[in-house]
Amino acid sequence: MSDAYVLGVGRTAYGRFPGRTVAALAGEALALCLADAGVEPAAVDAVFFANATQGALEGQHLVRGQVALRDAGVAGVPVFNVENACASGTAAVHLAATAVRAGEADIALAVGAEKMYGADEERLAAAFHGGLDVARWEEGLKALREAAGAEAAPPGRRSVFMDVYAALAADYRRRHPGLTPGGSPPSPPRTGGTARSTPGPPAARRSRWTRCWPRGRSCRR
Repeated sequence: MSDAYVLGVGRTAYGRFPGRTVAALAGEALALCLADAGVEPAAVDAVFFANATQGALEGQHLVRGQVALRDAGVAGVPVFNVENACASGTAAVHLAATAVRAGEADIALAVGAEKMYGADEERLAAAFHGGLDVARWEEGLKALREAAGAEAAPPGRRSVFMDVYAALAADYRRRHPGLTPGGSPPSPPRTGGTARSTPGPPAARRSRWTRCWPRGRSCRR
């Protein structure tokens, strides 16, 4: 298989953007990435679009990437939608690199956009609720906490993921006591919820390339 290289990256500013759509955020990141790589949109052979919650929050299912990027200059390019929870962006990068290495694409673009701020809180909670097996939700959460040796977190405004993260952190510290002072489990977080904009989309090219990631590392042509 051929090697794959990162040609360019781009991302929006981090923050809360109630007046901007997923398409606007993704389009900005895509344009910045292609400009950084010195690549025209017409040269892109495949796009891997990462998003986890737009379907649950806005009802945009099935063709999220096609809708988000239809005005971004890549019309007609195959778009593959990637939903893999918090690893959606990483999975998109992996698939883009795999496509390049397999010879299926000369230039592949991985782009992700997530907008949770401003969403209906009940829908947002339901979206995070689906991060566990919904058919065995209570059982799964209880088993996770018990395995981690964590007590139930006090009530508060947060998603269930804050409880999951706390349990996983407690489990890790319990299994690796030498890595933290005292090895005692952390206190459960009392607040939760984050707003994320758009992760930077790297483009990979097989036949020629200009520089490697991280920046500053020189590459040959």
